[in-house]
Amino acid sequence: IVKATRPEYQLLLNRYHQIDQRVTQYGKMANFFYRLHFAIVWAATISSIMLAVSAGGSFLGAYSNSGKGNNSEQINKVLRTLFLSTTAMSLLFFNLPGILKLGDNHRASWELVKELTNLSNEIDTFITTGGITVADAESQAEFKRIDTNRFIHYVDQELDRLNQLPVDFDQSAISKISSLESNSLFPQRPSQ
Repeated sequence: IVKATRPEYQLLLNRYHQIDQRVTQYGKMANFFYRLHFAIVWAATISSIMLAVSAGGSFLGAYSNSGKGNNSEQINKVLRTLFLSTTAMSLLFFNLPGILKLGDNHRASWELVKELTNLSNEIDTFITTGGITVADAESQAEFKRIDTNRFIHYVDQELDRLNQLPVDFDQSAISKISSLESNSLFPQRPSQ
């Protein structure tokens, strides 16, 4: 067991708990991104089915009820509205995972969990043995004894490096959406 003062042990213990909290937090984030991606894929599938049904209904309604009076015109309006809204839903749900970068965010969260778990294991190794394993690209791993203060400094540096928020989104897609909104095919309301 490493020789360390009580404050040094307490500091290492605090860092260990801090790492544990971050692992839990990033694990929950990774799980959230995975579940959200799964839910959006299902929503896209359902909206595509609705789109196909409404397109078929619009076609059949327009074909079979052409010129049969006022009631058929109302039905055609409802079918067109259903078709347009399901088209918009399909486009949204198919593009949302890419805009929110759900796959990238999921992978980044799990990568942080993995690196923090490795750091936690290094603390365990150091407390037990008084040293760490150092690996170079050209040589095999080598065990080195180091001073407790240097190890605490190393842990603090790693925690700073891993203190990230693994959330990203496609800013170019958002700007494309806003430009489509301003150049909309729908008539603009006159400003008052």
